[in-house]
Amino acid sequence: MTKSEKILSILAIFIAVLALVTSIWQGIEDRRHNRFSVRPLLNFEILNKNDSIRSISLTNNGLGPAIIENFSIHNKDHVWTSADGNPWYKVAKAYDLLDKYTWMWYYGKGNFIKVEEFDTPFSYKVDTSSIEYLDIRVKIKYSSIYGEKFELDGGF
Repeated sequence: MTKSEKILSILAIFIAVLALVTSIWQGIEDRRHNRFSVRPLLNFEILNKNDSIRSISLTNNGLGPAIIENFSIHNKDHVWTSADGNPWYKVAKAYDLLDKYTWMWYYGKGNFIKVEEFDTPFSYKVDTSSIEYLDIRVKIKYSSIYGEKFELDGGF
């Protein structure tokens, strides 16, 4: 084998290794991009309608569905979870809102929130005798279709 043949062989091996490294790097970047492209992003908001109805809204602003792992409501004394039934009913009962709620919806394990879905988990009438704010924390643990775990924690 001549000197020029050795140099060409080494150069060919170098190019092959470089192509392998580039291919592996591209695969890692594609995988990361795919995970980001279906990541859910849940967001809470408080909505007031004519100063008479207050609603807690939940929106999925991400690019993929949110798969619910756990839904719970916390105050200084209690923790209510969806595993025990409708936690909003227990909140309404604890805050004397049973005759004032206009809507309640909760999420159980395995439920999902679609992309750009807008829900109103709880809505209640507000008047001069009712509680202005509930002093509760709503926590939702959820995952993406790739199994990445996230948590949303909102105070109301």
